[in-house]
Amino acid sequence: MRGLQGVKAVGDSSSYDIGVEYGRHFFRMQVKSTSYQIGNGYLCAFKPNRKGRRYTTKSVDFFAAYVIPENAWYVLPSSAVLKTKSNDLMLCPVRRPKRDLYRYEGYREAWNLLRSPTMHV
Repeated sequence: MRGLQGVKAVGDSSSYDIGVEYGRHFFRMQVKSTSYQIGNGYLCAFKPNRKGRRYTTKSVDFFAAYVIPENAWYVLPSSAVLKTKSNDLMLCPVRRPKRDLYRYEGYREAWNLLRSPTMHV
């Protein structure tokens, strides 16, 4: 990802897994993965471990979700994830993305969101 620099958080006390730098911008990113298939999609939980506090838009800027069987990454603004009541999202990396049919397909491989001076929701 041209121009993006990753910084690993030290220890388990941070609310994010990695920091991503682009120019003068620094984004806190939490990484999640799934292989739990339901129908045409994969259910991905965006929740901290049992002892952790709930994620907030003040503690995490983006989530990176990896759908293991499909080798597909999603880059989602935290505001898009955390506005859901359950914080579980159905990701549908079908062969031909139907962005108007599947709610989060617009975020598949959306690394360009990290290059934007303002975050897009």
